[in-house]
Amino acid sequence: VAQAERNTRKQAAVLEVVCSMHAMANGGTSSVAAQHAAASMHAQLERFFNRSDCRGGVYLDVGSNIGVQMRKLYEPDKYPGARVLGRFSEAFGESSHHRCRVCSVAFEPNPRHAQRLSELQQRLGALGFHVLVLGAAAGTVDGVLRFGVGTRNVMNKYANDVAASAFAKAATEWVTVPTLDLGRVLRLLQRWRVWHQRRGGDTSHEPKVVMKLDVEGSEAEIFPHLFEPSAFSICGVDQMMIEWHEHNERLDLSSTQRSLLWYIHNASRYMAASLSARSLACRGPTELVDMDDETYLFDGVPLPSEGEARRCPSRDHDASRPRRPGSRA
Repeated sequence: VAQAERNTRKQAAVLEVVCSMHAMANGGTSSVAAQHAAASMHAQLERFFNRSDCRGGVYLDVGSNIGVQMRKLYEPDKYPGARVLGRFSEAFGESSHHRCRVCSVAFEPNPRHAQRLSELQQRLGALGFHVLVLGAAAGTVDGVLRFGVGTRNVMNKYANDVAASAFAKAATEWVTVPTLDLGRVLRLLQRWRVWHQRRGGDTSHEPKVVMKLDVEGSEAEIFPHLFEPSAFSICGVDQMMIEWHEHNERLDLSSTQRSLLWYIHNASRYMAASLSARSLACRGPTELVDMDDETYLFDGVPLPSEGEARRCPSRDHDASRPRRPGSRA
């Protein structure tokens, strides 16, 4: 009984944090242009899942930086010893056949990485992989965010943007970037998963959804948002690999913000295991993994060449690929 009372108090405190985070988020900057940009990106996501073969699962790279984690997923042989490889194998299988049917969506608001990520999307797509890069920050609402980036480094152009964020301490430039409601994205994945289950095809391998959340301090706002009772979008995720930043001195966080991050971090496993398990909409608790795989941080591995052999069969010749009702080939 005492344990149940402690859990109830903890849940009430978590919900209070959620409410306070939403109040701060809804007071942020928004505009008609930002809403149009968000609507366009949500439409992109719909089209992406309509046309892609995601029977192998879905990977959400939230805070993609320069896209190295996606490369580890699709080109694991080029990144020996990377910590995340085992997680990818566990969720998506070892065979290249399964990786060809894993869809990836990357969120990265840093405009300095846009060209690199666009090229990476094209190169991986040419190999036959399903990849979509969105130039937006994950958030709790569709809107805009003031985002700080650092001084360019002569030796490595990515080095000073590792901690680029809304809380960047050493930012030399501030830009306005679009934000997408991550909960809304996960609810789209829930609908996709329901469709997959009901389509009457092969049910021997149910696709998993794995998410990396590395948002440089914004997890204090985003993580509780996914447990909002009205939507409970966390149910769209089987496994979440998350980096917590309460002790990161590169970020300009107040003592209150760091305390809040510490509290949410410590309550996160209870939230993921207990709250999601109680929801009838969830298949089971979301597995939460404290992991920040920063091996190959600046990549250093050349992008796939334009002439590199295709690794996956062409979508045009994959007659077995299921399509949503009404969607075009």
